[in-house]
Amino acid sequence: MYYGIALRMVAPSVHFTVRLSHEVHARACDSDRGYIRYLQRHISQILQRNLGTVPPFYFVVEADGPNDIEPHLHGGIGIASLSLRQQAKIRKLLRVAAGEFPDPKARRYQARLGQFTDLIGWSGYITKAFDPTQGEIDGRLVGVTARVASLARELYEEDRACLLALYAELASSET
Repeated sequence: MYYGIALRMVAPSVHFTVRLSHEVHARACDSDRGYIRYLQRHISQILQRNLGTVPPFYFVVEADGPNDIEPHLHGGIGIASLSLRQQAKIRKLLRVAAGEFPDPKARRYQARLGQFTDLIGWSGYITKAFDPTQGEIDGRLVGVTARVASLARELYEEDRACLLALYAELASSET
């Protein structure tokens, strides 16, 4: 949830789901960098090459079950504007980074973008499969750009400090 809040604080943003091609999935699995680091770097390179910058983003890998051959990413990405043209460009670049499906019909549904309307609900949805996915993919399951990670960490630490102070106050009032 903190990644989503941090992303919304730094840029206009949309959420996305994108299915990985077999080839991109295999390259990520075989990467010495690790699955997530490979994907994060690969996506960043595609965005940099085509936009001239890497917008802030985060993603979670989900595999639907044992031996899922089409894992997918759920996440959020900052975009220059929320215009339909800009969203179409980002959708296309996410498809390219994921390894565009050769079948035009399948490609049409490979990447989806949407407006954030329920950040808490989205955060729960994208982390629903952490346990099954962990068995399929070694290592971390979350990729995030540095700026979003840093701000999310700050937000978390602020909330944590408030909760610890409240807990200490409640504990002292019970004695």
